[in-house]
Amino acid sequence: MYEDFIKRAIIKRDDYLLKTEELFVSNKNLWLNDFAEHFQSVCDKIRKMQDRLDIAALSYLEYTMLYTNFVNRQYVAEVRVYGYESYLDKTQQAIDDYDISFLFVYFDKLWDDLLTERKRYIGKVKASDVNSFMLKTSRDFYLYLVKIARYAVARCVKSKSFINIDKNEKFILNIGDYMAETKTIYY
Repeated sequence: MYEDFIKRAIIKRDDYLLKTEELFVSNKNLWLNDFAEHFQSVCDKIRKMQDRLDIAALSYLEYTMLYTNFVNRQYVAEVRVYGYESYLDKTQQAIDDYDISFLFVYFDKLWDDLLTERKRYIGKVKASDVNSFMLKTSRDFYLYLVKIARYAVARCVKSKSFINIDKNEKFILNIGDYMAETKTIYY
């Protein structure tokens, strides 16, 4: 990819990350409450599934970023549950989605800006180059979900919804990439 384009893309990315930080600061309480409400509804759903014997005690609960969604510009985190064997658990399943488009407002604008900007580099920068850059950049924006979850889950761990789910001795809540890098929110 053309070096000058990358430099410009990084500058724009940093600018949009700063705008996302400002958005985060001004909406933090609203977003924390929304995540806490969603998390508790997920816990209630898990309890009902456990009552029906659809899933056993959990070792891992994960809000997962799927790149296939992001390529299609669908900003949702998939909520997945696992037993002891983590990713090797044959009964792992997605049980819900969490709309995180509010975190990706400026990410989406960045994507549009870079697709427009690439036209200045005819034959040197392809749309697929922009897509690749954006997928690498998505983690920078996704880290805001980690911040939100850390604060929100701390409020929820003593709630009836969370306490009532069957958890194995080792129980971990993660936020991150599917079958890749995650951040532990609760252990």
